[in-house]
Amino acid sequence: MSGKDFQDHEKAQAAKLREQELAVHGDAVAGRFDTGRRTNRGFKDKHDREERQKKDRERHLDQAVKLSAEYLKLHNAVMNSLGGAETAVYDALIEAAQELATAKQHLSDIEDNAQTLPDGTKVFRSADGGVYTADGTRLDDDVAATIEWDDNAPSWEDHQAAKAAHDRAKERHKQLSKDNDRLAYIRGRMEDKDNPPTKEELERYQKEIDEITQHAKEEFTPSSEIEIEEPQDQPQAALPLDDYAPR
Repeated sequence: MSGKDFQDHEKAQAAKLREQELAVHGDAVAGRFDTGRRTNRGFKDKHDREERQKKDRERHLDQAVKLSAEYLKLHNAVMNSLGGAETAVYDALIEAAQELATAKQHLSDIEDNAQTLPDGTKVFRSADGGVYTADGTRLDDDVAATIEWDDNAPSWEDHQAAKAAHDRAKERHKQLSKDNDRLAYIRGRMEDKDNPPTKEELERYQKEIDEITQHAKEEFTPSSEIEIEEPQDQPQAALPLDDYAPR
């Protein structure tokens, strides 16, 4: 090979090698394969991506901690209110039971002392002169005129006041018993570790507990303050005269 031929061959080889290097560099820049040559831009992109992921994790963690703290605060507040409500309802139930027993005995005493017809019917005379049975049925005026009244016989107004006090005491005791059962249910939900109440449930429980507590602390109205229902002037079923006419 002549000197000129050798020089031409070397030039051709050098040109081919440059083309191969340019192709490899182009593939590396395009990301088609890793040549081991990493650019500064690649490192920066990866660093930025990792920083964004880190900040996202931190932000989510902060939110979770804040939500947990808020939930725990609400849960503790509801539990405190629940304990107070249970005490208030317990005390009110004891009083309500005593009030009901007293009202029941008072009504019984009045009915025991009421004027009694020959067939055992208890009757009461109102302030306007009408005569009524315990269920509010008015006697015929001719029958009422035959009754000889005991001076100590309780009046219709006495009976109605006693009955109203009894009915109200009974209703209060019944409602407090329901409230007590409801608080027991709420406590069960509050202490359920496998299925704890949601934040929305806690908010509803707090409102309900407050209402129950307020109701439990209401004072019972004495019988003297109860409005007496007036008897009917024209009863739907007056007792017939023949049943009580003198024989």
